[in-house]
Amino acid sequence: MLRTSRIWQAARFYSSAAETAAKTATKIKRHEKHTVVDTKEEENLVPRAVAPLDASKIPQGNMLAHILQQYKMDLGEHDVQLSGWKKYVGERLIKTFNLDMDRIRSGPVAAVLYRDQCKMQAYFEKGKPISPLADWYYNRLGMPQTYFQWFQITSLHIWMLYVRMRRMPRKYCREYQTKLVNGIFEDIDYTLREVIRVNSDRTANNHKKQFSEQLRGSVFSYDEAMLGGDTVLAGAIWRNLFEQSDVADPTIIEHIVQYVRAQLYVLDMISDRDFAAGRFQFLDPRYRYEPLSAAQYAALDEMIESARRESKNLAARSQLSREGL
Repeated sequence: MLRTSRIWQAARFYSSAAETAAKTATKIKRHEKHTVVDTKEEENLVPRAVAPLDASKIPQGNMLAHILQQYKMDLGEHDVQLSGWKKYVGERLIKTFNLDMDRIRSGPVAAVLYRDQCKMQAYFEKGKPISPLADWYYNRLGMPQTYFQWFQITSLHIWMLYVRMRRMPRKYCREYQTKLVNGIFEDIDYTLREVIRVNSDRTANNHKKQFSEQLRGSVFSYDEAMLGGDTVLAGAIWRNLFEQSDVADPTIIEHIVQYVRAQLYVLDMISDRDFAAGRFQFLDPRYRYEPLSAAQYAALDEMIESARRESKNLAARSQLSREGL
């Protein structure tokens, strides 16, 4: 009876979250019509028909090279390196107070590195050229170039990181998830105030609350879809990224499903220690990827050891598992 009650409560909570997300999406799009995109026509706020995607012409990506590149990433590119004396003082503090470096690293890794990777997938600024990847989302896939759509694409990538973070020990999972979401919403707050010019604290906070509800609904939707197979995942992508539009190309949706599965495959291979250290980057969704062959997988561990940039200082120590690649 208790188990049935919990399942029913979970089902009601999911239904409520999905309903709230749908209402929130409507509010956000209504706001965009009047503030974010200003005088653009209403049809630019919804997915539009594009030329069908020819699956046979999608270029093949190199998953092996991508995984190796992850282990060559240097956190020095993300402004977390210290000068000589600061590094010495920091190492003394770590040794003296036995600081948990895995937890401390969650700030620069989740709140900066992983936040930026999610954010930049479809990022655009009004009046400035967009990146080739953002152009692929908005022009090749027919998604509307709006702040709401950017958040939907960002939410999908947040969810994929969430899936991997759940495999970490509980305290680190919560720490990294919290830092990632806080980093995203700090960026949203900046955009609302400095780019969209929302001057009222109350209005800005209301918009952030709506985005939070939308993220929660998206995460529940993708979680359910991950357990239900590719057909259910395709439905979740169609609802969240294409707003259940009749003009959405099934081949495009199928390609995004394959991209998500390939990305989760890569995330599943990464050890907790390497993931927590920031040795991860998203695959390019414009390519199609095949799983590693048995021979590639067997040889990869040795190749990674030679490519991995392990630091000798105390700040690099970790209690997390190295099980995985």
